[in-house]
Formats: sequence, structure tokens, C-alpha cells
Amino acid sequence: MKPVIALAVLAACGQPPLTLTFDVTSGAEDACFITGNQRASACSDVTLPCRAVVSIRVYSPDDETSPYISVCQELTGQPDLCAIAGVDLPDPPQAIPDQTLEVDIVVFPYSAATIDPATGDLECPVGVQFDANGFPIGADQPCIDAPAMQCPPDPAIGGRAFYHPGDSVTNVALGCVDIAQVDSPTCSGSSSVDVMAAVDDFDTDESVQPTLADELTVSVGEPEATPTGSGTQYTLDPADAFPLELTTMAPVPGWSAEIGASFTSPCVEVLEDGAEMTATLACKSHIDPAASSLQFEGWRLSKSTLDQILGALGMTEFPDAGLVVGVVLDPLGNPLANQTVTSGMGTIEYVSADRTTIVAGETSSSGIFVSTDAGFGTSFSVASGVQAASGYGGLVEGKVTIVVLQYQNPVQD
Repeated sequence: MKPVIALAVLAACGQPPLTLTFDVTSGAEDACFITGNQRASACSDVTLPCRAVVSIRVYSPDDETSPYISVCQELTGQPDLCAIAGVDLPDPPQAIPDQTLEVDIVVFPYSAATIDPATGDLECPVGVQFDANGFPIGADQPCIDAPAMQCPPDPAIGGRAFYHPGDSVTNVALGCVDIAQVDSPTCSGSSSVDVMAAVDDFDTDESVQPTLADELTVSVGEPEATPTGSGTQYTLDPADAFPLELTTMAPVPGWSAEIGASFTSPCVEVLEDGAEMTATLACKSHIDPAASSLQFEGWRLSKSTLDQILGALGMTEFPDAGLVVGVVLDPLGNPLANQTVTSGMGTIEYVSADRTTIVAGETSSSGIFVSTDAGFGTSFSVASGVQAASGYGGLVEGKVTIVVLQYQNPVQD
């Protein structure tokens, strides 16, 4: 018996409800496999050790942008594709017209989804294209460093079917387009990732000195979303972070550890010993879950510099929600003036050359910009002529998220 997803009410009287079911394709195109050449024949055969989300959409084939039903939900409850049957579909806001309807079911890695900062709801990629067999078409190129909202849809599993008036059941056959995205050994804990980190000083853009390295605690973790009354707050609890050991002291201090975990948007955290010190984060977007190693560049932000920036913002204490502090640098690591930073979410403010006030429009000679409202997962970018630089970050409770936008040497023709 095929798993039933949901029932939906149709407008026309006398028509049976729209009953959605799904199964694993029995054809050779985009087949799912258990091991070797053994094909999966049931949803329970398709394991999902990695975090995944499913998008279910019901809409008129003539208007994909206005679905009658649309849901994006993390798959939980069962460690396999049968978890789709546990998705709760919302009631359509109005009775669905008596017409041909397209039904799409698409599974993505959790990292492909974004979170609406206003509601805390997951948002799955849209605009998925399907081939003649009804299976999703994957992205041609990997999208690793860009924020999820700017990446082309790259489904792991999915299928499309059509409801026709009078159909008692609409079944969606699911094909495995790129199942490695949600079935990585890293996610199942059978492998580990080597994490290496260096720490630079925010004021000098040079490595911290060995004499300071012993005073730094370096770890890696992934901020977690916590719904609040006004939206979503991200936190990184020390208990959820993995400590890195100081394994190299000279000439450049380095931290590393072998960690049995997988990440999607991890951050390296640096905390300096001392009273009233604030931890900094430097974050990456859309890590390949199958990566065997990760390299980070963390940042040490001195208390005096942070106090100057807070003073420029008119703050007497560090904001509970966190703060984004960024800087625009030239290829040699020098701060750049007259640069306008854009962000996917939130507002950008610029710190004056003497770090005492906020200036309008663009960076001063300090190169420093700040944001007090850019949610975690925000992309930041800057462009000048033929050059551009981008970064990733956002607010994490109680932390300073450092975003460094550094131009590279221009390409010579």
C-alpha cells in the first residue's frame, strides 16, 4: 500500500477528494538503489541519514507562482523517505477548482532551505524544473559559497504528477536525482571531518601572535534557530560547539580537531580570556556534507575595538541579539573607503574613520560596517569596477559575527 500524504477538498460537488500518495519509481530513469545494483522498491528502502526538507506544492500548471497548497517541512519521525507521509499539509485557503492540477514533491538537503526571519518558517527552493519522465532536473554546477536563496534549485529526490478531475488517487513516483546530498556517510556518523582554523586580528588582518594564542579558546559549531515572539533568534550554545586544540604554535598558530559531525552552515568561534570578553564568529555557507576537511579563518576582535564600535552606535552594552561587524579590505589587507555594502537582509551602517560615530552612505577610511538587524544566513557583498567580494553571517545571540569582504587582485587580460 502506498503511503498517503493528504486529502484536499475540491470545488466541484460530487468529485472525490484529491488524495495524494507517493512511491519510489520502478523505472530505470533516476532509480533509487539500496546497495550496488539492488533497486529500492519502497520508501523504507531509501534511507535519509542527513537532515532533509520536503516541498509539496499543488497548483495550476498555468500558474506555478500561486499554488493552492504549498508546504516546506523538515522530514522527521522516520530515517527514510517514508517520513514524507508524516507531513501535515495545510488546508487550502479556498476550495481547489475542478481542473487539472500539478502536484510536485521534492526533497532537498536541509541546507538548501532558508528561514523566514519574520515567521521562523522554512522556505524551500522554488522554480524546480522537471524532465519528460516527471523527475526534477538538478543544478549543473555546485553552489557552495552563495546563500541558499541565490542558489539554483538542486533537488535530491522528487517527482511530479497530475491530478485530473474525477481521479480518486494522484500518485507521485519519486526518483533519486542526487541522493548523495541526503545520504552521506558523514551524516550517519560513520565518518568524520578534519577541522582546521587560523585566527587573524581584526585590526591588522594578520595572524595573532603565538603569545596570544594560549589565551584564545577556538571551537566550531552551527547556530540553531529558535522561534521568538517577533521572529527567529539564532543561538550557538557552548555545549553544542566542538573545541579545537592548539596544535601549531609557530610561526603561525593553528587549531584543529577531528570531529564526528556534519555541518551545513558552520561557524568558527574565538573567545579571548578575560573579563567581559565577547566571542566572535566567522561563518561558512552551504558546506558539502561529504567534505572530509574544513578550513576556517577566525577573528580576534579586541575589547577596545568592540567598545569603540558600540560607542559609535550609541550603545552602552553589547546587544543581546548579537552584532555583525564587517570590514572591506583591498587585496593587501588595507581598509577601503568609499565602498557601499549590500546585504540580503537587514540594514548596513558605516563607522567613521576615528570609530566614534556612524557615517552615511559608504565606508570611511576605517572600512568598517555594522548591522544590528541582519538575521543569520545573510549574504553581504561589495563591488568596485571589475572586482567583487562576498561574505556570509548574521546575528547570533551574544556573539559578534565578523564579515570580511576582501577584494582579490584584478584579473589581467
